[in-house]
Amino acid sequence: MAAQTARPLVDWFSPLPPARSDIAHFSARILPALSARADVRLWTDQPGSDPALARHAEVIVYDPRSIDLGKLNKSNLIFYNMGNDGRFHAAIREVMFKVPGVLVAHELSYHHSMYWDYMVRRQDPAGYLALVEQRYGAAGLLAAKQHMEKGKPHIDELARQYPFIDYLADASLAVVCHTRAVEEAVTARGVGALRLPLAFQAPPNPPSKSRTSGVLEFVQFGYIGPQRRLFSILGALSRFREKHPFRLRIFGELWDPDAVRAEIRRQRLDDLVSIVGFVAEPILDSAIARADLVFNLRYPSIGEASGSQMRIWAAGAPSVVTNTGWYGDLPDETVIKIEQDTEAADLDRVLATLARDRFAYAQTGLNGFRHLAAHHGPDTYVEQLLSIKDLAEERRSSMAYRHLTARADTALERMFGRERAAKIKAVMNYQSKFDGSGQA
Repeated sequence: MAAQTARPLVDWFSPLPPARSDIAHFSARILPALSARADVRLWTDQPGSDPALARHAEVIVYDPRSIDLGKLNKSNLIFYNMGNDGRFHAAIREVMFKVPGVLVAHELSYHHSMYWDYMVRRQDPAGYLALVEQRYGAAGLLAAKQHMEKGKPHIDELARQYPFIDYLADASLAVVCHTRAVEEAVTARGVGALRLPLAFQAPPNPPSKSRTSGVLEFVQFGYIGPQRRLFSILGALSRFREKHPFRLRIFGELWDPDAVRAEIRRQRLDDLVSIVGFVAEPILDSAIARADLVFNLRYPSIGEASGSQMRIWAAGAPSVVTNTGWYGDLPDETVIKIEQDTEAADLDRVLATLARDRFAYAQTGLNGFRHLAAHHGPDTYVEQLLSIKDLAEERRSSMAYRHLTARADTALERMFGRERAAKIKAVMNYQSKFDGSGQA
């Protein structure tokens, strides 16, 4: 009788539901498929996670300052899910730098997270500046100082120029990513990367559409910052208000609710736009499924994939996106793409099309549903995810060699001083090349 293959032990660091992070929901979505193939331990620094998770995995609440590193050393694979919100990911990053593992890079830039970590969590602005200088030299240091002193350049500009993906990749055994931009940035550092379609389980069939009135239904949802172009959307709806009856409902978390309410009033949309806030997922999914259009614009994009887009596709709803970054790579038939340079005119055109025919983009929503079902299943994702072990082991060996070499260099400098140690190393390197050529 053939021996059964041992199940790998996987440690999975991530925010977990009910944390208001799409990465928490991503982890919950793939957990059943992951636990079917591995023994899983979920690590979180936030108590009060969804009890349902314990059906699939052991849930461990940790403090990054006192975590049991010996427990992690028994793992076959350690995954660190990293997003750009320091509230959910600073503790994960702290552990990752103690015990290298596989970085699951959900973003291209982590500057916002690093800034929050040093300025808010650690109360260490000098440490933040030192890290920026270490990674990006005098130019990066000057930009960071100017931001701290004058507010310019804006933090978003710092994030684009100095993304810290290099910092995280250098400390990782391998990187799992969901966008071409992250893959290119990581492989440029000489770190192995595996790009996978973001996982999301499609329902068996797209939700049926029911129309109870002639009012066009619009939705925006998620963690909505200025880059989600809400003010541009409100401007377009203000221009549209006399052309067709509609309503926009905004679900989720706003970066500045007072500013958004003020803009709604300024655009004379109080009776047509409502800020709903967070709701249970079934309520949100139902609202998306009934929508004639979902707004999912992003500019500037920092290379992130969109869990929101997965949810829109699962509801079979049409969505309008900015033709940039990950969104620009999506199949044209699955979303409505507009250009940032002509954003206002393009939004006006999309809305005018719906005014003529509210079902004009229905096929786009169905195309998105089929694309999700064909390419984003959690089972396929997990199967490929676990294959990264070989890449990680190769990198582990090279990192161990560099670590031993650095320790040897330090020992030489202690024994002989820096200058003499440099001469000794030069001789050793020459002898190594000579020996190598003699064996050829």
